[in-house]
Amino acid sequence: MKTVVFGAGRIGRGLLGQLFTGADRELVFADVNLKLIRQLNARHSYVLRLVWYDESMELFVRHVRAIDVRNIERVATELSNANLAATAVGAAALLQLIPPVAAGIEARARTAVEQPLNILFCENMLNATEIFGAALRNQLSPAARSYLDEYVGLVGTVVNRIVPGVTPRDAADETMVMAEPGKALFYDAAAFRGPVPAIDGLVAIDDFRAEINRKLFIHNMAHAVVAYLGYHQGHHYIYSAVRESDIRAIVTEAMQESSQALSWQYHSDAESQHEYGGEFLERLANPALLDPVWRVARDPLRKLAPNERLVTPARWALRYGIEPCALAWGIAAALAYNDPHDQEAQQLQKLLQRESLEKTLRKVCDIEARSHLGQLVIARYRSLKEHQGLEGLEGGGG
Repeated sequence: MKTVVFGAGRIGRGLLGQLFTGADRELVFADVNLKLIRQLNARHSYVLRLVWYDESMELFVRHVRAIDVRNIERVATELSNANLAATAVGAAALLQLIPPVAAGIEARARTAVEQPLNILFCENMLNATEIFGAALRNQLSPAARSYLDEYVGLVGTVVNRIVPGVTPRDAADETMVMAEPGKALFYDAAAFRGPVPAIDGLVAIDDFRAEINRKLFIHNMAHAVVAYLGYHQGHHYIYSAVRESDIRAIVTEAMQESSQALSWQYHSDAESQHEYGGEFLERLANPALLDPVWRVARDPLRKLAPNERLVTPARWALRYGIEPCALAWGIAAALAYNDPHDQEAQQLQKLLQRESLEKTLRKVCDIEARSHLGQLVIARYRSLKEHQGLEGLEGGGG
């Protein structure tokens, strides 16, 4: 059995490699990093270090090899006899996979492969399968479209593992990766074609929309709020930021606001949503991960989008009569994020300088400045820019 994983980065090596390799399963990474490809092919394995506070262990992930994803003919050959594939390339690069995936499906259609191919999308984005599927269909022949409909599953997933990368002392080994111990990949059960392979850590979800929104609007939202507030308070690592009392108070309140909104949206138990978020804070405070603030804060324009992790839960909160005070802190801190090494952050700051805060809020977040949410965000943004930090507004998060 063979799995093709597009992207040999943090999630590819830090989670999917562990899940999809074993004595009876081969893993083929498809990536653009030629040095990494050479190293993986020389060793056919890499080290995965699992860390939890003072504890750590190392695993050797074996039975791996790698190919250049730009070699479309080679990728098509690998996909032609694979029974599973996955993407872990990031939202910005996802549509760049259309040509090699299309070539692979064309190859399977030509040879009438009857074994289903399920492609798991391990991206932190909503509607990844719909966006990719629509673009993919446009690149396929009529025969391959019919094959896609019958034999190919485009399967959404929710990744449940923090994988920051490696510590500076391990940077010399480009194949090594570090992660927290827990491993789980939740997948959309309704989208899967054919029998599901017995893979430890692969977990079926019936109401996938609710699960991916819970991940995005509680986990990913909290991660982002910690990062943006941590940046403004001078923290280099996520664990130190989340341990600061002011930041922890705001992110806890933001998770409560989002959890309550999600419970109304999906008619679920608010207490279980809150427990889900509290467990995540303990994971963020894990000092062994050394997760850099910049890694989590990067790409602020994408994370400030109207359907993304900061704005949507704030809107849902207002819809259900919940004051999104702490969520407004997250939006404001993201707008003020000005890391000189982050291209999107600098693009955002230029937009703020060229336009205005009010126009930028509408253009980037689709939030009207005169709206209640707009006023909450503007007050917190000005507090940050006037060097008042997290003080000066009622209740810190209030």
